[in-house]
Amino acid sequence: MPTLGPNHLTKRSPTTGAPVSEAGLRSLFRRHRELSGATRVRPHRLRHTYGTELASAGIDLLALRALMGHASPETTARYVHLSVEQLAAEYGAARATLAGVAR
Repeated sequence: MPTLGPNHLTKRSPTTGAPVSEAGLRSLFRRHRELSGATRVRPHRLRHTYGTELASAGIDLLALRALMGHASPETTARYVHLSVEQLAAEYGAARATLAGVAR
């Protein structure tokens, strides 16, 4: 069963209960990638997806920084990829807020 570490989730071996090694995790990932047919997926790409999805859900970027284990918010920002629609929505919300303040 996974456990929450200081900055990450730790997958434990079902047989020994010890944390899964890097090689074990690589093997597990490769196996599931082959079973799913998602051959272009790589662990680091999932990291970018994780950052983008949490940012899109509205998580505070400093909280995201801590979850991703980054020392700098600038590093975290490189992991967040916003769509044109998300940028337009943020811009519209900011304009609405500014219009309300100007009254």
